[in-house]
Amino acid sequence: MRSLAALLLGVAIGFSSLFAAEVETARAKVESLVAAVKKNPSQVPNIAALSQADEAEVVSLLDQHIDRASGRVKRRLCSVLGTLGKRIQAPAVKQKVAGRLLKQFIEGDDVPQYYLSTAFLPRDVTAADKAAFTEYFYRKAWPERIHRAEALLLFAALGLEDELPRLKKLFSATKWPAEGRSWNRTLKWTFRRVLARLGDKESIDYCLKKINDEQDLRRKAVAILDLDFLRTSAVIPCLREALDSEEIVKEPHHRVPLANYAAKSLSRLLDGFPRPESKYGVYAASDIAKCRKWMAEQTEWKFRNP
Repeated sequence: MRSLAALLLGVAIGFSSLFAAEVETARAKVESLVAAVKKNPSQVPNIAALSQADEAEVVSLLDQHIDRASGRVKRRLCSVLGTLGKRIQAPAVKQKVAGRLLKQFIEGDDVPQYYLSTAFLPRDVTAADKAAFTEYFYRKAWPERIHRAEALLLFAALGLEDELPRLKKLFSATKWPAEGRSWNRTLKWTFRRVLARLGDKESIDYCLKKINDEQDLRRKAVAILDLDFLRTSAVIPCLREALDSEEIVKEPHHRVPLANYAAKSLSRLLDGFPRPESKYGVYAASDIAKCRKWMAEQTEWKFRNP
């Protein structure tokens, strides 16, 4: 019995030592990265080493450093945390990262919006964190004009469909300036897209009509790139028409087929849609032909994860 007890004690000590070593390894790597960020906040740090350390410990340590940091250093560390969030698999750790980023956004930093919109799904954010965000939006962000566009986009990223009625009332109550030629660069267009993403049919129809009625081909092409955001099959006929088009968009320094814009939007929307062979992400004529063929062969549409 004594030998067994001694063996179990030895195993426990071994695991404890191993865990302590992992913590120290994570701490050393985080400290090294933070030192590099403090030295040059404008430079993107190499985070490859962090991926080899315990992710929960890395997130906890970064969280502590973010609390103590300020200015550009704080923004850069939040960017590091957001980048790590894309790779994290453990649900509890991912929720912690999402919560930290959302807290940072509520404190007035617009950087987390990009990561929350691209690296996380609605299930990765707790109900409490979502509630804190919506309270902040209606109380402060919207009335005080703080990162309004970014905040609106977060309603879509966080899957806040229940807020649709309240957002529609806010949209209707807002005095919008007259639309100019660059309507697709306005806050009103962003708001309409968010309402459409949350399921508002009126806004879906509005977005499609604005694009179909646009006479400036370049402006139409740029707006087409916004359609995958709506994540509804209602946009597919419009995108398919553009994909089949032979029209050429005159960009400032080159000419681009309208089909290229449609293909980019469809590649972000539909699972299985052909990707360009070029490493630069540009669809060649042969790629467009494959895209058209693929679309013609489909009998149903499956959306990619947002």
